[in-house]
Amino acid sequence: MQSPQRWSSGSESGEPPVDGQPVDGLPVDGQPVDGQPVTDPPRKGPAARAFTNVRAGIGRHPTANRVYRTTVGVTGAGTVVLGVLLIPLPGPGSLIALGGLALLGTEFSGAKKVSTTMNKAAKAAVKRAKEHRAAKAESARAAESTDGSPARYPSSTGTAA
Repeated sequence: MQSPQRWSSGSESGEPPVDGQPVDGLPVDGQPVDGQPVTDPPRKGPAARAFTNVRAGIGRHPTANRVYRTTVGVTGAGTVVLGVLLIPLPGPGSLIALGGLALLGTEFSGAKKVSTTMNKAAKAAVKRAKEHRAAKAESARAAESTDGSPARYPSSTGTAA
């Protein structure tokens, strides 16, 4: 049995090359590849394409690649450390740490996994906080409706005692 043809992304638009050389890569003609359904590749905007092209150019030069990865690593690690140091203080310390992890995740797969896990945990915490706030507001409304006065603030009539 013959395997389905696959194409490399022969051009910037991701279309098959004109000469039609089958290689490992993108599926063609809606045929499933390795049992996976065929989906369109994600579309990238001009800025993402430009970054991808620049990054590919840097990757072709070993010295430039090492300098780039070192710079990303030092900057990302510094941002994570700064964020962790700022967590006890009022402000966005945890968000700064998550930003540093995201920066590290652009070059290092381990950091990408940790960043994804931490982002999921942060979204779950925000969801729990919203649910807690909504439940608290509901109980305040229920208390107000039972005794007729506001639950938090006494009504001021403007008269002195």
